[in-house]
Amino acid sequence: MIGPRREEGFALTELLMAMSIVTVVVMATVTAFASFNRNERQNRLHNESTDMARIAMERMTGQLRNLASPIDNVPESVEKAEPYDLVFLTVDPVKPPTSLNARNIKRVRYCVGAASNGRAPLVRMEQEWPSAAKPPGFATTTCANTTAAAGGWEVTGIVANDVVNTTQETPAPIFTYLPAGAELADITAIRADLSVDVNPGQAPAAVSLGSQVFLRNQNRRPVASCTAVPTGTGMQVALNGSASEDPEGFSLRQPYVWKVNGTVIEGMEGVVGVWTAETAGTYTFTIHATDQGGLSDEATCVPGSVTVAP
Repeated sequence: MIGPRREEGFALTELLMAMSIVTVVVMATVTAFASFNRNERQNRLHNESTDMARIAMERMTGQLRNLASPIDNVPESVEKAEPYDLVFLTVDPVKPPTSLNARNIKRVRYCVGAASNGRAPLVRMEQEWPSAAKPPGFATTTCANTTAAAGGWEVTGIVANDVVNTTQETPAPIFTYLPAGAELADITAIRADLSVDVNPGQAPAAVSLGSQVFLRNQNRRPVASCTAVPTGTGMQVALNGSASEDPEGFSLRQPYVWKVNGTVIEGMEGVVGVWTAETAGTYTFTIHATDQGGLSDEATCVPGSVTVAP
């Protein structure tokens, strides 16, 4: 007698359960792959943007190290110095053969363009000229994001993307100047700080790039300094201005201008001298020193006021 045949295979319930498990595994795998791909793309864009900003920073610092003024010793290299807008003169390493621009000076501008989605571009503009004299003017009312020439600038281009200095919760200046609050002619160093973030508010975090350049080719004002000491002989006062100095290490220009109570002392033009009072009293002395570029500084002699008596 033959028994009943065994039924082999999966029941419908088992099949549906297996399919559900496979679906969950596949979805988890796809989700992980999509997340990995998204993170890889974000990191790649982040690295590319950071590298672009780093190259722009290196180019900028190189141009700042080659500052050039049209006239020797005259500090006209920095023409605009604001937190998000910098204009200066530098030397172009490539000179056209027919150019009359003896030093091959060109004007460069770095500024922040209009922000979009929390990010802004850093724009570089350049202005070149073949004439002996530099062009008299340039426009800085807008910071164009295109390659079209505008406002006297022949070359315009974006050198860094995804800059968030102006859009982050606490805006941070890109350019800072030393000493703080100095006039253009008195700036001794420029610092640039870029914050780059391809996806503000999300990972990866913003990257900060910074560099500071000492303006070695920029003439700076001299520092006047002097002392006024009674000699103990009659009503004479010894004046000494030898502590006055030029930051570049050059000798100061003669003559020095000495004043007593605001009046120029006639016949005293050297760095040291002796002044004789006509009457007893209290006097204040100042010295006016000038460097080889025509920049000057004036200081009151230490201790500030001197009392002389017979």
